[in-house]
Parts: sequence; structure tokens; C-alpha cells
Amino acid sequence: MTKHTAVVVCAAGIDLAEPTRKTTALYAARIGAAHVVLDVPRVCMTGPGQYKYGRFEKYQLFDVLGEYDRVLMLDADVLITSYAPNVFDLVPENAVGLVREDVSLHKAPALLGEALAEKAYAEQGLGKLAHWREGYANSGVIVASKQHRDVFRVDDWLRRKIKLGVPGQHKEQQTTNWLVARANVSVCWLPGLWNYLRQYEWEYGLPRPEAYIVHYAGRAKRGKLRAIDYIATKYEWYKAMEVVSG
Repeated sequence: MTKHTAVVVCAAGIDLAEPTRKTTALYAARIGAAHVVLDVPRVCMTGPGQYKYGRFEKYQLFDVLGEYDRVLMLDADVLITSYAPNVFDLVPENAVGLVREDVSLHKAPALLGEALAEKAYAEQGLGKLAHWREGYANSGVIVASKQHRDVFRVDDWLRRKIKLGVPGQHKEQQTTNWLVARANVSVCWLPGLWNYLRQYEWEYGLPRPEAYIVHYAGRAKRGKLRAIDYIATKYEWYKAMEVVSG
């Protein structure tokens, strides 16, 4: 029996680049999944500081997983290549699929140190988890199933914690990692090509066109959208997608 799956892009309060919409829609069609764009803020958690709390709209996953059996949740600044396999075939249904930031092929000290600092910030703001010794992910790519729905439940306790403030720059990512760790669910660690960050290319020299999902994180919004448009249209795989999409 085919599972009811969806490719979900979180764009509530965030500009969604056309290449992101196009490649995620084509990927969803190719693997037989629904294509869902979350473009209306519904979670609306707020807190101190300059962080864009609209990013907590990712926790609309709680509602999405009430409708779909399995989802691939994506940030609004990703591209999916034309040769990406079906991620639902790779991640067991009982596991959350993530890509780690606290380890790398080359053990880049800068990336490892940043990930460990974010983990510490999460525990400082939300509480120490004795069993969480390692495993810190970039939350721009998440594979989850209906059984993980409660991981993304926004209750009064979480709202109070976010309002008081979680230290660090990447508050949603830190909180998401903490919630997954608190739930103590099985995690399937996907290889970096499923969430290919720009620093992987800078620090490792890994070939971006071989990635399955390219994630343009860490830039100002306007510059980021220009980078997506420029780099996406530069590669043959994206041009091929334009032909397919007509």
C-alpha cells in the first residue's frame, strides 16, 4: 500500500524563491508525493532579540502530520536536483531523517564548534537532557512520520520558554534539535548530500552539482535569493528541469 506522503516547504513569512518552488514541486511529482507550501503564519511564537521567529512556523508539521503519513520538510531556500532519489525509501518510517552538523567528512573545527555551541545554548534555554550526548542537525531538511507528530507540538510550556528566550543565533534549529532529542526517537542520519550547505563547498571542496538537496543558508534574504537564482540556472540539471516543467 502506498503511503500518503508530502514534500512540504516552510515559507510562512519568508520569501520563497521560484527555483525552490519549481524544484520541490517537480521532485514531489516524481516520487508521487503531494507538494505543500506553508505560506500562512499559524504558530506565531515570539521572543526577545532580532531572530526571525517566523521560522518557528516549521512546527506546523504537527498539523501537516495529522493529514499525511510521511513528510519531507524543507526550508524555503533549498533546491532539489533532478537525480535525487526518493528519500522515503531511505529513511525508515519509525525514524526522523536528518543531516548532522556536529560531524563532517573532514571534521571541520569551525562547523563542529558551532554545532556544539548551539547544542549547549539549546540546553541552557530549554533544559539539560542527560541522554543527549551527541547528534546535532541542520533543521533545513527533516523527514518525519505521523508517529513523530508530537515532537512538533507547540504547547504553553514551549511558548513560555521561547518568549523568555533561547540563547544563540539559530533558535528554531536549536529548539528543533532539543525537541527531537527530548522525544528520544530513532534518528536516521542522512549523508551531507541531502542537505548541502555552502560551507561544505568552501571548507571541503565537495562538488555542489552532485548534491541531492542544495541549501543556501546563512546569507541575507535578498542576497540569498540572488544566489539561488544565479547558481540554480548555472547548472545543467536545473536547465533540464526547466525543459521538463515546460
